[in-house]
Amino acid sequence: MALIESDAREKVKSLLKELFQFDAQDLDFGIYRIMNFKRNEIEKFIDHDLIAAAEKEFEEYSKTDLSGLQREVDRLKAEIERDFGEGTIDGDGEVRKNKEAPKVREYLQKKDESRAVGITQEQKHEVFNHVYEFFSRYYDKGDFLSKRRFGGQGEVLRPL
Repeated sequence: MALIESDAREKVKSLLKELFQFDAQDLDFGIYRIMNFKRNEIEKFIDHDLIAAAEKEFEEYSKTDLSGLQREVDRLKAEIERDFGEGTIDGDGEVRKNKEAPKVREYLQKKDESRAVGITQEQKHEVFNHVYEFFSRYYDKGDFLSKRRFGGQGEVLRPL
């Protein structure tokens, strides 16, 4: 699975390098001169900083999702202890009695969700594919342009 994610990252990196025209190093006029001057910074951003920033955001997303679920689990636990009394849920968070009560089942479901929370490799792969699709939609052979796209019924969709 990490191989698929890595392929998506490499695909985005290669498109960005093409977009910033890393293959035109020998040209030394106009915009090419500026690009050559900033080439090291751009290359560092594409190869290291971009991926690090994406990973940081994936991690932040997972933390946000986990904290919300944990608050929900804690709220349900307090309600269960209030409604069913002490000893329904032990110190480890395991349900000892009243397992068929709707609120207890909801607690168990939220607890399972909180264990499984986190962004999956497939989701990361999908994010990098969307970034690739976005940039490839507006860039072709050295030019930025709006490419025509076709919808499900064959109608032409024009970019905004």
